[in-house]
This record gives sequence, C-alpha cells and structure tokens, in this order.
Amino acid sequence: TELDAGEDDDGPLFHGPQHGTLDEIVLGILNCAQSKSYRGIVTALTAGAVRYGGYDRAFYVKWNPAIDRVFVRSKADSSARRVAVSAIDPNASEAAGIRQAHQEERPVRIDALSGEPAGLLSALSVDEALIVPLNRDFAMPALLVLDRSLSLLPIQLVQDASMATTL
Repeated sequence: TELDAGEDDDGPLFHGPQHGTLDEIVLGILNCAQSKSYRGIVTALTAGAVRYGGYDRAFYVKWNPAIDRVFVRSKADSSARRVAVSAIDPNASEAAGIRQAHQEERPVRIDALSGEPAGLLSALSVDEALIVPLNRDFAMPALLVLDRSLSLLPIQLVQDASMATTL
C-alpha cells in the first residue's frame, strides 16, 4: 500500500536544499503546531530537514523495539514518488545505532558495513544515514532517518548534530 498524501500533494515539497538561519528553521517547524493532524506535523518536520538541513531525503519511521523492526511512514525529498509503507528489519549494527540514538536521546550516524546482511540502509539505497530519535516515551518511538544519497556529501555528526537536534 502507498501512503495517501491527500489532495494538496502536487509534487515535491522543495527543489534542492535551501539553507536558512536557525530562527527560520525553528519558526517553520513550530508553525506546524497549528496543523489539525499529526500528518501535518510529520510533513513539516521531514520537509524542514530537507529544506534547511541540506539532506537529500528525510524519512519518518516508527520503530518497534520489541521486534527491532522499523516501519517507513513518510518521506520528503525532491521526487514526487510516494513511499510504500514498508517494514524493514535493520541489521545488527543498524539496530545497535537505533537503540543508541533512542537511549541517549541524540542523533547517531550509521554506516553500511561490508559483510553485513541487508538492512535499513540497503532498503533505502544509502551507505550512511543520520538517525534522529523522536517521542522517546511512546510504545513505538519515531525516528527521522536523514541521508545525502543524491549529493553524496558525507554526514558529519559534529556539524549535523545541531540541526538534527533542532528537528
């Protein structure tokens, strides 16, 4: 099944990264609090990561810690393709990174390691991603998975952590 984007989905939200100042980022994301649905907040959050964070794609995923599985729920990028809701089993190192981000309440960079079985990064067709924990106290916490798969710019945790923490 594909996620229904609604009537207002006429294509990509943004065309390429448009970096803004920190106050523009915070105001843009806080403005989504007026949304009448959770979906509006998720859309603003993922779009803000692409627009202001310089990421090529931002995925909103739910994580079931009991079975170590993530469910891709939404994405923002420069394409008009919708995300098929899919369940993905992270490999051992990806699962460890997700748990670390969740426990420490901070962004964690995960990398595809040679010799490991396919997992989250393989399913998203990336070599690295930044995992940003959200709503830690929920039974199924949410995460942002951010990548730069098109620009091929490396994710540098020290520089990217500030933006990710703001999100």
